[in-house]
Amino acid sequence: MASPHECKAIKYNSMVPDGGWGYLVVFSSTLFVILSLGPAVSIASIFGPFLSNHHDELSATTTLTSTYGAVFHLTGLITNVLLQKVSFRTVAFIGALLNSSGNFAAIFVTDLQFLILSYGVFQAIGNGLLIPSAFTALNEYFDSRKTFAIAICHTIVGATLMIYPAIAQLLMDNYGFRGTQAIVAAFSFNSFFAAFVLHPVKWHMKKIPTSNETPNFSELSLHKKKHHRSNKEFSETASNEFESRELLNENLTEILSVEKKSLSKSLTSIASFGNAVIYVELRKRTQNNQRLLFSVDRPCGTQ
Repeated sequence: MASPHECKAIKYNSMVPDGGWGYLVVFSSTLFVILSLGPAVSIASIFGPFLSNHHDELSATTTLTSTYGAVFHLTGLITNVLLQKVSFRTVAFIGALLNSSGNFAAIFVTDLQFLILSYGVFQAIGNGLLIPSAFTALNEYFDSRKTFAIAICHTIVGATLMIYPAIAQLLMDNYGFRGTQAIVAAFSFNSFFAAFVLHPVKWHMKKIPTSNETPNFSELSLHKKKHHRSNKEFSETASNEFESRELLNENLTEILSVEKKSLSKSLTSIASFGNAVIYVELRKRTQNNQRLLFSVDRPCGTQ
């Protein structure tokens, strides 16, 4: 038969990883942000020559970036609703698909309208889905180390975006406009692997054993007060009992002293009575002896 300890159910409290797989989520989120914002900060370097050959570069760049910004921020509002209905991993996969599709389509761009559709719409929607899902995952995977995780992400992103335009210009000098965009598109497909890393947080929750019963703090407080009151009453009772014993000892001492004096008087009285009896007995014997002597010394015939 199983012992009670073996049959006793153990309950657990689930806590966020706050590390572990969460650091892979930090890497994934960092990659999302770089893939989303990298082409945005280097748009002039990559698409500048193309726009200058076919359109007014300044006005075309302004139209392209304005369209991208409007669609990106509008998608953020939609993403908020999606994250409440589906997992952030699903949202990230959809964003990765749209982002990589927009980057790949931009390789074959022929006019401004095509570029607005591929970059200003598809990439903007994809980025608007990727970035919120990435930071939602960070928020769910970390608790006490959340600030540290976000700081790592922002530090790497900031350092990468500083050198991204220089790298884009280096690629433009060596591979031209379409070759550079092809490299950027190939790099953007890594977003699928980053989205794959975004596991549901429940897969990596830490389990901490806890007691079967949740403590009732009001009952604990009441028990503490009762315990304190019992200790106080016990102290008062012990003090009263000690005083009673002291008083009883004093009374017993007085009683014993009185009894001792009474006994002494009684013994004295008994001793005096005994001496009196002995004296009377001796007196009687003395008188009898005198009578015998008187009868012996008296002559015969004398009356």
